[in-house]
Amino acid sequence: MYIFGLIGFLVLTLLAIKISKNPFWGLTALVFFLPFERIPTIEVADFTLKINHIIGLLLIIFWILDLVFNHKKIKSAGLGSLLLFFILALFLSFTNTKLPVRSIIYFLLDIFVVLIFFATSQLIDSKEKLTQIQTALFWGAGIALGFGFFQFIGDMIGLPLSVTGLDPGYSKMVFGFPRIQAFSREPLYFGNYLLLVLGFVMANIGLKSSAPKPRALFPLLAILIVSMILTMSRGALLGLVFFFLVWCFLNIKKIITPKIITHSSALLIIFAIGFGLLFSFLGKDLKDIFIGHISVADLSFGESTQGRLLAYEKAISAFKTAPIIGIGIGNYGAFTAGFDLDSPDIKNIVNNEYIELLAENGIVGLTGFLILILYIFWRSALALRITQDDELKNYLVVLSIALMAILLQYNFFSTLSILHIWVAMGVVVGAQNIALANSKLKC
Repeated sequence: MYIFGLIGFLVLTLLAIKISKNPFWGLTALVFFLPFERIPTIEVADFTLKINHIIGLLLIIFWILDLVFNHKKIKSAGLGSLLLFFILALFLSFTNTKLPVRSIIYFLLDIFVVLIFFATSQLIDSKEKLTQIQTALFWGAGIALGFGFFQFIGDMIGLPLSVTGLDPGYSKMVFGFPRIQAFSREPLYFGNYLLLVLGFVMANIGLKSSAPKPRALFPLLAILIVSMILTMSRGALLGLVFFFLVWCFLNIKKIITPKIITHSSALLIIFAIGFGLLFSFLGKDLKDIFIGHISVADLSFGESTQGRLLAYEKAISAFKTAPIIGIGIGNYGAFTAGFDLDSPDIKNIVNNEYIELLAENGIVGLTGFLILILYIFWRSALALRITQDDELKNYLVVLSIALMAILLQYNFFSTLSILHIWVAMGVVVGAQNIALANSKLKC
């Protein structure tokens, strides 16, 4: 155990040296480690310290130092006032908080991801760097996907949880088959992260280039889709369906070709055979449970669905007590527990980020977040209209759709400081900055 700790310390030390010389190294490492949010972690005074907390902090520090001492200029993106308004909205909720220490911790975590978002948008300033980020993302995702399949197979053949790394709540002891989560906190977080990976995969599939595309793209796409199904996250699957519906609508003329139809048919046949074998292995009862969960057959009785609906009701009640600035950042769980600090309910979340923002930060907080999101999508549309670079146009369209899918799933889980979501937003803004680099527009 000490050996692993020593190796980790040496790796972080070398990485810190690299980041100090070039902050983009920090962003590349951060993107690679995005799926590693649960393994490895360290518990410090009831706080879960993740590897990305350390890398992200190094990135922020050395990026700011680089700006100051090397006289780097902030690229105009029109985000400054929007981010300040959003941060102010979060801060205003301190007026009503009954747990100031808890609110400070949540506030600092939110500031952390906002800074990561802004740094990401600034550091991706060329197509070459966008490609490097893509490479780091694919390598990290590849490791996570491989581990996810190991979890499924390992749990099905009876390997202990200490080996598979599955949370007991997602093992076959609950449903009769495992829900893969890889290194993520929950399957739904893993599924949401994979939507970003899906965006980059589909961006490459849709590239207009005379150079042959990597042969691994279509197998990777198949693995991505199968993995998202095996998470059994209905929100992630809804995001997946949304992504492909929008993508197909925008590319309807491109996809009706013999080559695309052949590849799509092959993928469908592989899926049909694979899931046919899986269901025959699971048996009829487990197959019915699997399909019932995916199709929300438990709408009127399932704990997952009913628990969410009850949380929404409690969050609306909290909102009504302080509709303008909210009950206080990080206070929803305490509100449901009657502010009993010893109650396990203090860790409750709404499982809908938009309603959670409404409850904890009021109309002002939710408005600030929605304005920021809408501005990002408006800016994508503007960049598409101005740039003449077909490759950038393709990335902008597909990554913006992926971001829409990610934010759509935000209706089914919550916590504002989820790092991969803010990195995804930063990547989209970075691509916009590249597209608008030669434009005189200051937005």
